[in-house]
Amino acid sequence: MNPSRPPSAISRFAARLARSRTDTTRKFALVLAALLLITDHAWPRTGLLLAFLNTLGLILVGIGTLGRVWAAMYISGYKEQALVTEGAYSIVRNPLYLFSFIGAVGVGCATGSLVLIGLLILGFFLYYPLTTLDEEQHLAALHGQAYTDYLHRTPRFIPNFALFHEGETYPVNTRTYRRAFLDAVWFVWIYALLQLLDRLHAAGLLPALLRIP
Repeated sequence: MNPSRPPSAISRFAARLARSRTDTTRKFALVLAALLLITDHAWPRTGLLLAFLNTLGLILVGIGTLGRVWAAMYISGYKEQALVTEGAYSIVRNPLYLFSFIGAVGVGCATGSLVLIGLLILGFFLYYPLTTLDEEQHLAALHGQAYTDYLHRTPRFIPNFALFHEGETYPVNTRTYRRAFLDAVWFVWIYALLQLLDRLHAAGLLPALLRIP
């Protein structure tokens, strides 16, 4: 990014989205939780579709959680200080967002609702591409040509495993990594909570004012 050129309207909007990312995600999670308290899926609990969605959700939540833990190991303590290009960052530029997307789809599957799965996917693709645009501009300003070269050889969201490389050892900021680890395992807690809500709905202990296919 040319520092002498004023940022475009899209860049300014992307910057605002990036700054509010955590707050927006928390608000969305609260709205979703409130919705799930009073709604239920429309499928028979003994049917194959629900069993498939629950199994797929568990697999995706596992991949999303482990993937975020793996990616966080490389970025912990180095987000601003150095350009990270090893491990998860050698195959894709935004592994944390990629694994967050996989985990979010897994959470959607755990709700048993195809509509909610679709809304989660739509929300991700409406929100995160602009956030990554702001981050890429910031990293380009920080790291210059090294980041430009990295950007050209490494895909944004779809991993290229042929590019994978890592060193035998890698220093990690343990305090930062601990926080990242705790953030990652939230996918597991959310999956467990959704399973609990499903049992409460099945037992009639929670109202089902609306059934969402």
